[in-house]
Amino acid sequence: MPPYKGFSITMYAYRCKLIKGNLELTEHVEKAWKTIEEMKNMNFSAADKVFIK
Repeated sequence: MPPYKGFSITMYAYRCKLIKGNLELTEHVEKAWKTIEEMKNMNFSAADKVFIK
């Protein structure tokens, strides 16, 4: 059972490639470009792990 009854959220993931310029963060404090294999060994929340699969 979800931790919050009657609550759900829809998350979208995008595969991106930076063509030129610099990535500017607006929501997070750090960034990293990782391969899918590298991300499999990182500590993600259960909700985020779905995107790595």
